[in-house]
Amino acid sequence: AAIGGMDHIFLFPLPFTYYHLGNVAMTVLLLLLAYSFLFFDTAFSLIAFPTICFVLLGMRDVANAMADPFGGADFDFNLIAVKETIFNECRTSCEAKDEPFLAQLGTSKMAPKVDDSGNFLEDTDTGPAETEVVHSNAEAQAILQERNAALKVRNRNFGLPFLTEQVLLIAVPFGDVP
Repeated sequence: AAIGGMDHIFLFPLPFTYYHLGNVAMTVLLLLLAYSFLFFDTAFSLIAFPTICFVLLGMRDVANAMADPFGGADFDFNLIAVKETIFNECRTSCEAKDEPFLAQLGTSKMAPKVDDSGNFLEDTDTGPAETEVVHSNAEAQAILQERNAALKVRNRNFGLPFLTEQVLLIAVPFGDVP
């Protein structure tokens, strides 16, 4: 969803009329401010008006620079470095090994113990619970094979080749990939 949002921003940037409307509003504001400072009989107005103009016009220039952060100016984002960093972070998280804690989730060891009335029992390590299911070796092998098949499907659908394909689809419109 975030990549689609970025594509939408690149395809439909800030409308041209908004930019000019903002410039016209800024010009009118500065003209009205200059006219209002004519009626102040203090020397402070000679310092205040240029300072206000400097701040407002500086904010407009910053807004212009922020309107296209992926342009070719020296202060714009380095799009190639950003994409390489995102790609490396995604690859690292796809290739990360499962944590032991996550592997224990869903097992009877992690399930809370309750009595017949549904009240939680204190966690005492008295050994395996009476209702724990013990599988034979053949059943355990079948479960492990099913788990490995599911991991292969997951890695095929979300692994490094899939990620590389997605990054290339994003990078091609920018002309970064030869």
